[in-house]
Amino acid sequence: MTLSFGLVTLLPAALSAQVRASERGLVSQTVNGTTITVEYSRPVARGRDSLFGRVVHWREIWTPGANWATTLEVDRAVRLNDQTVPKGKYAVWMIPRAEGDWTVLLSDSVRKFHTQRPDTTTARVRFTVAPQQLEKLEVLTWSFPEVRPDGATLRMQWGTTAIPLRLAVESSRATALRGQTWSAYLGSYRVAFLPEPGDTSKPFEITVEVFEKDAHLRGRFTPAMPDADPEFDLLPAGEHAFKGRYYRQGAVFEQDEESLILFKVAGGKATGFEMLFENVPYARAQRLKS
Repeated sequence: MTLSFGLVTLLPAALSAQVRASERGLVSQTVNGTTITVEYSRPVARGRDSLFGRVVHWREIWTPGANWATTLEVDRAVRLNDQTVPKGKYAVWMIPRAEGDWTVLLSDSVRKFHTQRPDTTTARVRFTVAPQQLEKLEVLTWSFPEVRPDGATLRMQWGTTAIPLRLAVESSRATALRGQTWSAYLGSYRVAFLPEPGDTSKPFEITVEVFEKDAHLRGRFTPAMPDADPEFDLLPAGEHAFKGRYYRQGAVFEQDEESLILFKVAGGKATGFEMLFENVPYARAQRLKS
């Protein structure tokens, strides 16, 4: 009885120590309207030099993390190393090799412990990757070291070994706005940016022209905003609501998911709009008489 009680009281401490040894981690990146999220546990090298080949055995299927299988989630279809990955959530597994390329597998069975290795023949997505050698990282890390308007590099690294994955997304610029009518919003607006509390200076004002181009709703700042192209996209985000997608030298550089452009419509025509960040207005616009 005493022995059993002792084991029960020790179990929570042991489990807690295991969790602390490989803490949970999450990294997320939005690329041209597509959000990619990796959730994983982060094992620590703890002074061990030979991680692969000893801690992680060669040619044995392994989840690149610890505890529960690492997961990759995409909210739109993407291409990963030229393989199509449909929208959804996947468990990530790898087969490391001492020489040559590693194999990467994505499985639909996401709730798997690291010892519950899947049948490699049933993987939803499978491809090979050449490992890289980089400066040592003590803690296993997933990251996005490179982000482009049309994709990113998603990299797993532990110790000096890194596995870079080429991620490509479909541009929503050409598809998200097609097939809509925008007559209610077209026109010119005077935009006044709201001053900070206590600021008695005159609000900064610009003009925004909202127009249709190739079946897309777009806006044009006059004068142009600093370090941005004058024209930007208005992407539908609800009834009379849009998100701005901004460009620099023709490439997407910002789409803030916490911001919103909300039009006020009366009699089938917009009379103005508000620009909000986290639902708090920071600019208001009124339609200019044409």
